[in-house]
Amino acid sequence: DRSKGKIRRIEGLEGFTFLQQINLSYNSLTVIEGLDSLPNLIELNLAENAISSIEGLRSLRALERLNLSGNSISRIPESISALISLRILRIARNKLIFIEDIGNLRSLPRLSRLTLNDNPISRIGLLRPYVILAIPHLNVLDGLDILADEHDSVRALWTKPEKHADL
Repeated sequence: DRSKGKIRRIEGLEGFTFLQQINLSYNSLTVIEGLDSLPNLIELNLAENAISSIEGLRSLRALERLNLSGNSISRIPESISALISLRILRIARNKLIFIEDIGNLRSLPRLSRLTLNDNPISRIGLLRPYVILAIPHLNVLDGLDILADEHDSVRALWTKPEKHADL
């Protein structure tokens, strides 16, 4: 059992509008809250907590790096599209089960690195090609570069009608 910190709520940050980084990993957070007054936040690390849903982030339009790994998150909501500056999303070791939620990341124009490993959806055999097709501007998935020839082969695989029937 990992020893966790004692922080249970994100609060008292209203006066820190110029704050650019927050690391609250390895605590006892269950909800993402109290971040609305941080318009300049670039990096947020909430890894290894007990967070069950992605919420409370809409106002973080400057956020570039978000680490939610090691939580209890089961869905990637459409509201994640508000994070227009997001480049790196780590959401490994969660409870993601709906492959269609990956499509909600497509609207993040700057997303270039995504970490999904050790989620229930990671056991889906065609997850990597699905993600590459769903988020064409992605450069790195689960620590592995996505090369141009992989993009091409994925497009070729998924454009053949007989392949769709097997999925």
